[in-house]
Amino acid sequence: LEEPGSRRAGELLELAAASGDAEIRVRVAQTRGGSRDRYALTGLLGACRDADFKVRAAAVQALARFPGGVPAIALGEVDHLLEADPEPLVRAAAFQAILSGHSGDESRALAGKWLAHPDPIIRARAVEAVGRTDWDFRPLVVPLLDDPAPLVRAHAARLLRRDERNRSQTERVLQGVLGDSHAGNDAHEVALATLHEGGPSGLHPLPGHLLSATDPAVRVLALALCLGMPDADSSETLRKILDVLADPAHAEDLRERLLPHIPDFSENIADAILMASASLEPAKREQVARLLADWHRVLETRMEDAT
Repeated sequence: LEEPGSRRAGELLELAAASGDAEIRVRVAQTRGGSRDRYALTGLLGACRDADFKVRAAAVQALARFPGGVPAIALGEVDHLLEADPEPLVRAAAFQAILSGHSGDESRALAGKWLAHPDPIIRARAVEAVGRTDWDFRPLVVPLLDDPAPLVRAHAARLLRRDERNRSQTERVLQGVLGDSHAGNDAHEVALATLHEGGPSGLHPLPGHLLSATDPAVRVLALALCLGMPDADSSETLRKILDVLADPAHAEDLRERLLPHIPDFSENIADAILMASASLEPAKREQVARLLADWHRVLETRMEDAT
């Protein structure tokens, strides 16, 4: 499909782009990202106007993967999505795409604007985007540790925790987010993943509302952290983790929201879960095996990116 000038590939993508299944249209947009095919850009511009927000977000992300960032002809479309799209996730994706295509001074000015945006999802995505630059981003991000939105505070703490100068402040922020049962699943997910990435370092035991969370990704992230804590009942904790992983009703949610954080798990925690899965009954083991196959692909991709 990525072969330039392949008429058959182009025909297949055009057919898929007209599918009534939004997930297929998302895959088409992802495939077209950075493509050398001259028709890919036209297709992505159309996808930016798709009725489904996931397709629009995928199209914007794909445009950012072109050499040099978003092509000039598409900037107006992306700007429009940033300013006017009704879905916060699309606006956030547009922000990240535009930021990647600007010079240093322009990017800083734009980042400052969107770090102060009234929508907390955009502020959180702005923190992520700034974290991928080579700037000294502390002056921009440190004030967001006091942001009113737990999601923004969690993202700011995740980025700044890597700097020892901010360690004690970010620990307090993470404790506050995790201790707030109303912070939201996304904020809890980011805060827990941050602890997996850098270790719990003096944090108090996790609140019960996380260990019994109805959200499967949050619950697995929380339970997995317990495996690395002293005096943890490892066998009971592993049983609870595998119960979530083996539930078919959670499969898609876990693939979308848990797997991206798997590379943050310590080797000991990951190995404990993998080894425990071998003792499951056949039906559950098969369900978990499918998820673990994706788990391995995520790890391989992260290692390839690192090299």
